[in-house]
Amino acid sequence: MTKQFAATVMHSLPSTSYSPTVADCVYRRVLRQAVAAICKQAGFETIEADVLELLTHMINSYINELAVTTRQMTEHAGRTISTPSDTIMALVDLGTAVSDLPAYLKEATSKGSLVIAPPRVQHVPRTQQQLRVGSSRPRPAHIPDWLPPFPDPHTYVRTDISGEPEPSYEKAREGLALLYRNTVTSLKDFVLRTHPSISLFDLHKQRILKKIAAAAVERTRQQQVRMMASVEEDEQKTITNGATTIVHDAEQSIANPEFSVDVSEKFFFEEDCEEKISLLQAEVPTFGEIIEPKAANESYLDPLLFDLQNESVSGIRTKLPEDIGSDGNPFLRSPKMPSILDEDSMNE
Repeated sequence: MTKQFAATVMHSLPSTSYSPTVADCVYRRVLRQAVAAICKQAGFETIEADVLELLTHMINSYINELAVTTRQMTEHAGRTISTPSDTIMALVDLGTAVSDLPAYLKEATSKGSLVIAPPRVQHVPRTQQQLRVGSSRPRPAHIPDWLPPFPDPHTYVRTDISGEPEPSYEKAREGLALLYRNTVTSLKDFVLRTHPSISLFDLHKQRILKKIAAAAVERTRQQQVRMMASVEEDEQKTITNGATTIVHDAEQSIANPEFSVDVSEKFFFEEDCEEKISLLQAEVPTFGEIIEPKAANESYLDPLLFDLQNESVSGIRTKLPEDIGSDGNPFLRSPKMPSILDEDSMNE
């Protein structure tokens, strides 16, 4: 009997795979109270928790099956709203003796009505409403309320496209000039970052560098303070929880200021460099910087000279002209000094 009862319960369980919501838990609690009241009305004094849970499962699955069958009967009749006749047909389809229901109702009401305590009011956490522009569009009758609301009307009713490209010669020249200006600015910044330079406003630059260094020291000090507060909070939590082992590595790292500075330099070096460069560019303009000249000649001329000197035509090496400079550079000619013959020809 017990196995047959358990098999009936398992067969009647709902096949849904959705996790229960807060409303489902409330409905199930009320249904459990109703099952307990029916058992009390039937003459039972006590009931085990497992049996009460099984009976609640059975009644819950029976109600779900009755609702699904009623909906099928309604749709089969070509309607969307159910009627009492649809529920009666669903009861008949499930094998319930509909003719016995009036007698059961009369007997149940003669013993008194069931009183079920109302469920407690659930405190639903308030969610912050989204910022909306204007009033939302009202829902049509065919859209249910459980669907998400419409977005702001200005996002889909009409979208004006502004800033269309103007195919004119002036706009094209302005765009090219802006692109050239940005390219030159980027090139200046890159050269100043990769090459040593001399500032025309050196005193002002040194003053700005001192401010940046002071700000970096203050930021490092604040980071150390936050780290110490975090370690103290962790130790307090550890002591409160009753633990006996405390990790001393973090305490030693805070006690040693060099360790904190190394950590800050390791993790925040790139950010400090970027901030330093940005502050310098904001206070000291790029036109006030002069790139230091290099003592070496242009490196691209040496391979060119080597190729010209070793160039051969039909296996015969060419000789350099006589008027090549003393340094062997064919692009520079040595100055021609006046001779005695030139002076005589001029006198004649």
